[in-house]
Amino acid sequence: MKVKTKEQGVVLVITLIMLSVVTLMAIVFLGVSRRERATVTVTTDHITAKLAAEAGMARAQSEVVGRILSSSNRFDFDYTVSTNFFNPDGYDASNFNFDPHNVNYFLPNGDPIGDPYNQAVNIGNQFYDPRPPVYVEDIEYNPRSRQYERQIDFRFYLDFNRNGRFEPTGLLPSFSEDNRQLTDSQSGLPVWTRNVGDPQWVGILEDPGLPHSSTNRFIGRFAYIVIPEGRTLDLNTIHNQIKEINAQDSFVRNQGIGPWEINLGSFLRDLNPRIWTQYQYAGPLNGAGNAGNSFSDAFSILNYRRANRPLTPLNLIANPTQTQMQRDYVDIFANGPYLQNQNWLALDVADNTANAWWGSDFHRAFYDVQELFNDGRIPNANGQFGSQESITGRVKTAPALPTASTYDRYTYYRLISQLGSESIPDTESRSYRLAIQDNVPRLHEVRTKKIHLNYDNRFEPQNAIFNHQTNFVDWQPRDLFMRSAQRLLMGNITTNPPTFNVRNTQGQQISVAGTNFHRVGDTYVNRNFSLTNIRLWPEIVPGVNEYTANVHQLLQLAANMTEPVTTNRPSARFAGETVERLPLVFRPRFNVSDEGIVSISDFIEVTNDAPVQLQRPFRDLKLQAQRDVLQPDDNVLGIPWVIAAKKGLPNFNEYGVLTTLEMTRKLEINKTAPNAPMNAWRTNQMMVLSISNMCALEAWNSYTNDFPRPIRLHAQVQCSMLLTNQLGRVLVNSTFAPAPDNNLLPANEWEGNQFVIPIQDTAIPVPKSIYEHTTGRLIPTTLVPDNLFPDRNIFPSPQIGLAMTNRVQFYILDEQTQRILDYVNLDNLVTRMDVTSELLGAYGSGQSSPVSNYGGSGDSRMFWSTNRLGNANTINAPTEGVINQIFTSLDEIPVSQQLWNSFRARGTGRDREESIDLFRTFLGFPPKFMSAQQLALAFQRLKDPRKSFIRQVPFTPTLKKVIYNTWQANDPLVHYTVGDLTDLEGRAVRSELVDPPDRALDGRIHNIEKINTRYRPWPSGAGADVSEYNVAFKDPLIRSSDDWQFPTNRYPNIGWLGRVHRGTPWQTVYLKSAIGTDGAGRILNVTDLPLASSPLAEGHPFQTLDGDLNVGFSDEVGQIDGSRANVMAIAQRNWMNWSGSMGTHPTNDWKILEHFTTALDDNAARGLLSVNQPGLAAWSAVLSGVVVQTNSSTAEG
Repeated sequence: MKVKTKEQGVVLVITLIMLSVVTLMAIVFLGVSRRERATVTVTTDHITAKLAAEAGMARAQSEVVGRILSSSNRFDFDYTVSTNFFNPDGYDASNFNFDPHNVNYFLPNGDPIGDPYNQAVNIGNQFYDPRPPVYVEDIEYNPRSRQYERQIDFRFYLDFNRNGRFEPTGLLPSFSEDNRQLTDSQSGLPVWTRNVGDPQWVGILEDPGLPHSSTNRFIGRFAYIVIPEGRTLDLNTIHNQIKEINAQDSFVRNQGIGPWEINLGSFLRDLNPRIWTQYQYAGPLNGAGNAGNSFSDAFSILNYRRANRPLTPLNLIANPTQTQMQRDYVDIFANGPYLQNQNWLALDVADNTANAWWGSDFHRAFYDVQELFNDGRIPNANGQFGSQESITGRVKTAPALPTASTYDRYTYYRLISQLGSESIPDTESRSYRLAIQDNVPRLHEVRTKKIHLNYDNRFEPQNAIFNHQTNFVDWQPRDLFMRSAQRLLMGNITTNPPTFNVRNTQGQQISVAGTNFHRVGDTYVNRNFSLTNIRLWPEIVPGVNEYTANVHQLLQLAANMTEPVTTNRPSARFAGETVERLPLVFRPRFNVSDEGIVSISDFIEVTNDAPVQLQRPFRDLKLQAQRDVLQPDDNVLGIPWVIAAKKGLPNFNEYGVLTTLEMTRKLEINKTAPNAPMNAWRTNQMMVLSISNMCALEAWNSYTNDFPRPIRLHAQVQCSMLLTNQLGRVLVNSTFAPAPDNNLLPANEWEGNQFVIPIQDTAIPVPKSIYEHTTGRLIPTTLVPDNLFPDRNIFPSPQIGLAMTNRVQFYILDEQTQRILDYVNLDNLVTRMDVTSELLGAYGSGQSSPVSNYGGSGDSRMFWSTNRLGNANTINAPTEGVINQIFTSLDEIPVSQQLWNSFRARGTGRDREESIDLFRTFLGFPPKFMSAQQLALAFQRLKDPRKSFIRQVPFTPTLKKVIYNTWQANDPLVHYTVGDLTDLEGRAVRSELVDPPDRALDGRIHNIEKINTRYRPWPSGAGADVSEYNVAFKDPLIRSSDDWQFPTNRYPNIGWLGRVHRGTPWQTVYLKSAIGTDGAGRILNVTDLPLASSPLAEGHPFQTLDGDLNVGFSDEVGQIDGSRANVMAIAQRNWMNWSGSMGTHPTNDWKILEHFTTALDDNAARGLLSVNQPGLAAWSAVLSGVVVQTNSSTAEG
């Protein structure tokens, strides 16, 4: 059938449409395929880039960790960049073997490798941190040839500072602008500096364990910069414009309330004085603004952050009361009044909480320090963008100049190492505890919220407490004290301390495993130790419980920190207020468990109920009966109250005991019969002993002003004495308790620098008594006849020991308020002495005496030599002292008239000469002084017929010695524990041999009503020993109590803790770098300590120097090695002698700042400087403009 033409046309159209669709589909398919291939390529590239970035991150982290582990210091990390490995000597073209150390793209002469074969060998040696050969072709205009030329750029580094030049990393020579190497002006040696430059690309091999080759290609590369956030200042928190002078920087600083008082202008100035050449800080009292390009650039950065919009007022962030703003003496807004070299603000103007606060959030922020390169971001002071006279122009231009010196080229890298764009608020306390796990010591980090010193920031939902410092809730004294004391105790705990040695009750030395305990400084405590669980009984070792001088010092510090926040005002500046200079007082409460464990369970504040509390019983925990009846609010002997240090108050100063020992020996020659042969003669001995004690308590107003308030002094002491012999027999057991003193002193009666002696009394526990050797008894001479000589024909040397235990209770009570000004509760003031050794002195044993040469000097000690004739070892052999006594009676050993004088004159002679001749005649020697007639008359006066064959040796030696034992304060503010008052240097304890015995005592033997021997503030005059000028032990220029300048207001910043007394002599909280002194008095710093051998030994973030006298010296983490022991041990021993407690070493204070804060909110705690930041610019920013006091003084010396 013939098809119609019309139908044929339709088929053709359909065919064409189908062809079009097929063609379109083919084109679409080809397009989609190409797009997918591109997508796959992009995705692959993204994944490759991601993996390379992750490899770079992992490498950066490993570098940081490796540096920490290799240096044994957890804080040994710093700004660093990626670097390649290359041989600094150049490529060795003669070495064709594989050598991963023969890597360098340049020959030793500095020329590039031209030989293709050596190029291939060099690339094949790439193994350690390889530098991939990545070249980029650029077309650059050559002004000389006036043509565009092809340039090959070897891109092995990231030009992060945009100067178009490579800045290497490492110890490098320094060059000037004219490319001349700098030399030292004194030594003439070349100057080398350690610089961190451009990040270098590190290649990633397919198989990192094999060198680069045709089958092990580079699959990527990475570069990194590590900028420790914790070490840099923050570009978003630094600087302020408080004076608000238009178009001119008006930065000011006052008390350092927040990071906005950090000086960005000073940072730029000291970052590079060659770029920021002008700097003039006007100060807060100058009406003009700050001048110079450093301040203009700082002003530009600040204006960008502000975005021309007002800041948020304080009352929208916090809710302080008007009273708090007026009485805090803290300039929150830094708008005045200003601290001008004074202790506190001259006038406290009430801050207006509606004012804009610089601690609020800004409207714009920097997210990367590279934004400083953006020409369109930060205008200069004149509003111009991209100008050479702007922060952007200065950062970019100077380092890129062809004539730029080494110092200029590294400017930007110095900047980013010290100034970042991000920081976290420093609101958490970090402490580290050492624990043994699987026999491996490990450090564990513990984080807790910092304690705000000015306002209650407790957030304890379980106790329905929801406080924050922005709520401006005032601390209650007890709350801040308890929280601070607990934090200080826990922050000083060492877990698993070394094993220590003790003596048990039988005198045996035993070893106690340290793993059973924790340790606070040098105090071993139980593992459940806390502020509310300080064990007092049972004792850890005999005579030592957990409440030691070390523990009390931390509680004292907590009270001292609490004092200015809660009670003080600088003066009575407010209507209706008076100044009562009364300290905070906290007393312990006690708990007795079912197992009989006695512990401190709480502390409560003592106010006007002090008299009631002091009337409660004082319990002796050594007695079971006393422990059984102990009530929570009783007092315990030896456990002090915690009294905050307060200037201007009188206090306990000294307790002393003057002991007088006297021993007399009488000899009798008994012939047994008138005509008995000499071998029948006997020499009998009588030893007479007496002991007396004078005890005295002294208080002192150590200030120049009279005390202006009526006060009551109460003093009570008890002196117990025990006298024993070598057999352990108790000879005397007596207790002496003078009548308590309760004296009222009216206002202004206690004058400045005046001593008050509430108690001074004498007791004679041992009157003259005969010591009977055979029975070991002391018999008063009044109870026996004169001719009783108990030691018959024997010559024993009595071995007598004396032990005295003293208890002292003393308080000063403000009569008007009934509040405590000072309170001392001392127990176990123990004195032990060997009476025999003290009396016999140098001739006690082992010393020759004048027996061998009769020309004696007359020293009475020669009559007490215990050496026996012929070195015999029996009491039947007379001692040299006995022989000397007999020969002196025969006048064969001359002695002075003072030692033996006539009692009365008789005729032409004297009774001394008569006694000598009578004795000589009795023994068959011719007389020396008397005629026969005189001698006959003398015999007629002897009415006792026994004297014809019994005669007492006429010369009777007496030995007398006084010993002054004292417990006295060095710093009048430190006197609450026995350790505070014990003299370990031997300066205060004195003794004197009274020879002859009837000589008057030297008034200097005791210290009562005199400046304490231990009183050693900063020297106030010339001639002091260099060791007295020791900044590691005492505060400079504190020459007396009047010089203290404790805080009397809330803390403006955490650094003001440096004015708080730390509870050790003459020292505030220690923030200096010195660790002590060596044997020659030279100040030692941390840099004097050699590196430790143990990774853990330096791993603790805050080095704590303390030690255990039993096992040697150690730091807080572990026992130190021998290389450090010599330096450290001397410093620690010197501190121990100075303070009485090794655990109170000043360097323990370094960690205190980690636990407390004064920041009002998170912004005030950002961007703070790390002490580990080594950069000059950062430190200059923090310190420049700070008002400081000088060390000049008008005092002599």
